[in-house]
Amino acid sequence: MALITASRRSPIASQNGVFKNFEIEELCKPVIESVIKDAYISKLDIDCIILGNALGAGGNPARLCSLFAGIPESCPALTIDTQCCSGIDAIGIAANRINSGQADVILAGGVESHSRAPLRARLNEKDQYVQYTQAKFYPNESETLNLFDQINSISKCVNISFDDQCKLAIESHQKAKAWFHPDIVSFKAGNLNVNHDTFTRLMNHKTCVRANRNKKKINPCLIANKADGAAMSILMSKKFYDKRKIKSFPIEVQGWHQFGYDPTKPAMIPKEFLKKISFCVDHFDQIEWMESFASQFLTNKSTFNLPNHKTNPYGGMLAMGHPIGASGAMLISRLYQGLKAKSVLKENLKGLAVIPSAGGLVSAINVSKFVS
Repeated sequence: MALITASRRSPIASQNGVFKNFEIEELCKPVIESVIKDAYISKLDIDCIILGNALGAGGNPARLCSLFAGIPESCPALTIDTQCCSGIDAIGIAANRINSGQADVILAGGVESHSRAPLRARLNEKDQYVQYTQAKFYPNESETLNLFDQINSISKCVNISFDDQCKLAIESHQKAKAWFHPDIVSFKAGNLNVNHDTFTRLMNHKTCVRANRNKKKINPCLIANKADGAAMSILMSKKFYDKRKIKSFPIEVQGWHQFGYDPTKPAMIPKEFLKKISFCVDHFDQIEWMESFASQFLTNKSTFNLPNHKTNPYGGMLAMGHPIGASGAMLISRLYQGLKAKSVLKENLKGLAVIPSAGGLVSAINVSKFVS
């Protein structure tokens, strides 16, 4: 049995914002130190580190972050890249390793810096290096058709209005502004104390209209903007939890689920996804569902009949931003802290975190409050 006994995150800062000079290991270190403290363990207890990262351009970011945070050299580290799904998949892999008996304590999550991401280039037919920003997500992908074109085609295909998308964005920001976000670890950036998500703001319909006055391919208010941030969870076996008499709030990882679908339609998660894993959304007390862009979330909400009052109750990523390799891990930190707050009033609690990714992938983790 794998338990999450601590989950925290950095503030999310827009690309080239307050974290523009932070390397990924610098984003990770305060969050790692906070979850270790919250879980009542030491760095020596950690058997392995698994982190998601999508823009690091090679190396092993998990190992770099581990060493920078002062975790012993003997502790192995693994980096995974499933793009947007990376952070949640790292936590899922950690849970499976604990359930298999290969480890007792794993630090898992994700980190991303759009601001510090290295430039990428490939050779063209003339043997000249040409810079590119978006990876190739499926065979025969057209270089003239980018993700923004796919997003716009989805809103037209399923007949989602601009006003509906604006309404979602406004509500997402309102809910995010209203919550106190206990999962955030305060950062020092120069003379600033950063203890909140920097993109979250009071927004109205006029703001949404005005934001696209330059007629960009997609309205920046209706997409989770490029961002920097890190999120970490401590997972441990029930055996370790009982032996150490850990005092922190525990949730049990009931399952980690992955599913693939048409890569040319990155938002159109099919109904078969939840049918395959036999889920009914009404059974969950809290659902954290990634808002990559407004039309994607509204499409998913309609397909799966997501209940308003349970889904993204503290705002979604439209209001915060999208640090790609960390976003899934941030959904888990929000789910953990939300269920912890609800546990005062209710004994049996269930939660679900879901994130789709470019390339036609979706990952989910379902949890429940652990009762010993």
